[in-house]
Amino acid sequence: GRPPPPPDEYAYALRTGTLEIERVRELASIWPEREREWAVCVAWYESGFRPDAHGVNANGSEDWGLWQYNDGNGADTLVPVVVGRLLEPEYNALAALALWEWRRRWYGDTGWEAWYGGRGDRVRPLRV
Repeated sequence: GRPPPPPDEYAYALRTGTLEIERVRELASIWPEREREWAVCVAWYESGFRPDAHGVNANGSEDWGLWQYNDGNGADTLVPVVVGRLLEPEYNALAALALWEWRRRWYGDTGWEAWYGGRGDRVRPLRV
């Protein structure tokens, strides 16, 4: 897994309009305690702490916000969301947590996964 961003990468992120890591930690405080730092890592891998992150995938699905909530994997039917609000950091955190909780109940505690670099490289963040 990839550790949290090194200081120089973090400084760059701050200059480019991203949230500060303490703000992301505050947003992640709604997760169970043992998952919080992992949630922060996932937000970094997925969006670089950019609440306005938005991407369109090859299959036409879209990823939204800090935790890159994907609207094409059936998530929107499992955890109904207002897509227009997914770029709001608080709403994105709630939607991501709701989906994480649903997947945990349905599939068991499989942990977090994130995609890094758009190459299909699966990242499983280390607990920090």
